[in-house]
Amino acid sequence: MSSAFGGYYDRVDVTADTVFDIIVAHLRNTLGLDKKTCYETISPLSAPFNPKSGEYFVTVSPGEGNFLPEEQVEDNISEESNVRVAGYTRILTDSLEHDYQRLHDDARGLHTIKHNILKALCGQDLPVTDDDRFLRQPIFCTHCSAPERGKIQGESYEIARIILTFGVDFDWDIS
Repeated sequence: MSSAFGGYYDRVDVTADTVFDIIVAHLRNTLGLDKKTCYETISPLSAPFNPKSGEYFVTVSPGEGNFLPEEQVEDNISEESNVRVAGYTRILTDSLEHDYQRLHDDARGLHTIKHNILKALCGQDLPVTDDDRFLRQPIFCTHCSAPERGKIQGESYEIARIILTFGVDFDWDIS
């Protein structure tokens, strides 16, 4: 099969474990994060707080999925799945409790974090190997939450976050 970027590759069936391993590794590499600042959680609301390093941190959580009845055979099944990527920042508020810095800071404002995550994932056809791809179509963003902020329990500072939902459609290997 020819790729959108030229060259040829095979489309392979994978498991959800493989999908998440590849997405997390890609985000770490692209965003310059490590295992302490980019990791998996059950949901963005269950993120283990609080990494003390880095400009910001990112979590990757499974979203909902739909299985296509017409795409189910003995050894594989197609899923239109979602992955939720949350970006968190620990910037203090501006004077008078305004949030300008939380939104606009060039290194770790929520607008910057959103931009970086979108740039890292949108349109990507991530490889399993140099010659193998697993996505049914390139990754696409379907939703973005409104920014939120709150106080970290037991800490003296606040945190803000934004959650982006991405379509990650793939074929399960159920052999």
